[in-house]
Amino acid sequence: SANRNSEQAVKFVFVKLPKIFRVFYSATWRGYPYYFLWQIAAYLKAKKLCRKIHFDVVHHVSYANSWLPVWFGLLPVPFLWNRGVRCTVPWRALRYFSWRSKAVEALRNLSVLAGSAVTDRLTTRRAAAITTLDPIAVEPEGCPVLRSGCGGLSQEELSVLLELPVRTGRLVRMATIGRLEDWKGQQFGLRAFARLLEDYPECEYWLVGDGPERTELKQLAKKLHCADRVRFIGQVPRSRVLSLLSEIDILVHPSLREAFGLAVLEAMAAGRPVVCLDLGALPELVGEAGIIVPASPWETLADRLCSALRVLVQDSDLRRRLGRIARQRAEAFSWDRQVHDLSALYRHLIETNGTVCNELFEPRR
Repeated sequence: SANRNSEQAVKFVFVKLPKIFRVFYSATWRGYPYYFLWQIAAYLKAKKLCRKIHFDVVHHVSYANSWLPVWFGLLPVPFLWNRGVRCTVPWRALRYFSWRSKAVEALRNLSVLAGSAVTDRLTTRRAAAITTLDPIAVEPEGCPVLRSGCGGLSQEELSVLLELPVRTGRLVRMATIGRLEDWKGQQFGLRAFARLLEDYPECEYWLVGDGPERTELKQLAKKLHCADRVRFIGQVPRSRVLSLLSEIDILVHPSLREAFGLAVLEAMAAGRPVVCLDLGALPELVGEAGIIVPASPWETLADRLCSALRVLVQDSDLRRRLGRIARQRAEAFSWDRQVHDLSALYRHLIETNGTVCNELFEPRR
């Protein structure tokens, strides 16, 4: 809680790179070199501070990246690493992407492979504890892993979403919420929806968001003869997204790489079942609150997504039951709950300080 005492106990030390490096500061791929160099600068600043201040724990709190190395484990204090989820678009899926997306994702895949080789040796082995939602993350020997996400909901947001009523009526409306990019998988959602319409012509599909693939997705909807049942809502403020959840029945989230999925968590809190792929953090996040579809083989992915949607469309009782489970799981990702769990982990690291420090400088086996 941000009371007066807690504000006085927090001190921010801003770290920035020299101007010559700021050309890399960008939300695009150029941000990765900047992030890599900034981590070195931040470590050097922390090393100087560590000589003056007795730190009990050093915590790398960035959620966005798990494959570029972090250097804070070199400090002589317990190191807590927010590992996040290391996910890439499967190589075989790139055949369905535009040339632009193929190039971007292929470059990203190679970068993740190269960076991970360094990070696994430098960062993972020096971590005293790790937070992650990666279902395939291996727990290093003697290193506790907190299954925590890289996102959450405030108590105020939860209160609003948990009170949203379940829709009734014959028309079943589904939505995908997110930027219109190839890796978000909306094309697979559209293909599945087009096949679903053959049996349930009263369904609707909303695409909430904007992006470079908007034109191609509109053309695909026309080609699949489902454009009259598909609505492109475009980019809307987050407050509007929360209210849109009251107007849908199912969230379709066919993302091919997802480190968390805030839209998924919001839909779960609203009591809407989720249909997603077994990739990234989604299996850990969704669990039994929806239907998790195997991504491979890619040639029949649309059919499997359609089968999952068909089950939910024809069974309103199942939708309500999954919706109740979804709300229970969403409450576990409140910021209050995550703060509580993180505080307990801090206490554990502080109490085991001597043992952890010795292990930090020895390779984990």
